[in-house]
Amino acid sequence: KNNANSNRIECLSILFPSAIFLYVERDIAATVNSLLKARKEHNVSGQEWWGIAPVGLAKRNFDSELERCVVQTYCVNKSIVSALSQMSDKRVLSIKYEEFISDPGMVLGLVSEQYRRFGVNLALRGCGVDLYVKGTLDVPEGLRQEAMGILEDIRNDC
Repeated sequence: KNNANSNRIECLSILFPSAIFLYVERDIAATVNSLLKARKEHNVSGQEWWGIAPVGLAKRNFDSELERCVVQTYCVNKSIVSALSQMSDKRVLSIKYEEFISDPGMVLGLVSEQYRRFGVNLALRGCGVDLYVKGTLDVPEGLRQEAMGILEDIRNDC
């Protein structure tokens, strides 16, 4: 997991032809909310990127920090989905973020099973998974509505 690699999936696929890509699908408003919180915690200004900039939009100006976060979330995700769609289904495992949060052991089991299909047995010893999840699924309703409105405006920008 490295957001910078979100724009490098095709190259990584070529470099690591046996790699399995785990795609975690998350509600866009929840992702935007998380991104806004991270930007605040790390004192990122409204005109800077936090994490990975969408391809072709690095120098674009935005009307608000929220718009920047919606564009970043939507466009980077669109790029990921496009790159993964070019791969064999055997190399891509998709899960919902909420599933991962509610049952990380189940997700580890799915990953292990996916590797077994390639003849690799993963030893999941000592994998006590303890996640900090407080508030990760909560999105203020006003933020959700505003983010979805921006999304409708920018859907074709990337």
